[in-house]
Amino acid sequence: MVHADKFKEASELGNAVESAARMRALVNSLPQDNQVVLEYLIDFIGRVAQHSATNFMHIQNLATVFGPNLLRPKDASAIEMMGHTSTICAIVELLIGRREEIFAVRVLCAVICCVALYVTQRVGAHRT
Repeated sequence: MVHADKFKEASELGNAVESAARMRALVNSLPQDNQVVLEYLIDFIGRVAQHSATNFMHIQNLATVFGPNLLRPKDASAIEMMGHTSTICAIVELLIGRREEIFAVRVLCAVICCVALYVTQRVGAHRT
C-alpha cells in the first residue's frame, strides 16, 4: 500500500502530462519492491480496462474498486478514508490511464535486462 498524500498533489496539477511526469518521479521514489508490484498491478488493471466493451470495467470503475486498496492517506481512519475516496480514485485513474508514460522507463529496462540475461545464457551454453 502506498500513502496517497504526495500522489494527491501530483494529480492536482491540472495538466495530465505534468501530472504523469510528477507521478513517475513519485513512483521512482518508492522502494524497488513497491515499484515493481505497483507497476505490475497497474499494468494488469490497464489490460482489464482495455476490454471494457466486453467486461464493462472502465478505468473509473477499476479505480473505484482497486484505488482504496492501493493508496491510503497516512494515518487515516476508515471514516476519513471514505472522505478521500474520490481523490484516491482520481489518482488511480491517472496511474492507469497514463501508465505507459509513468512506467515506461522501467519496462524498457526490464526488456533490456531480459535480453541481456538471454544472451548471457546462450553464450554460456555454447561455451560448454
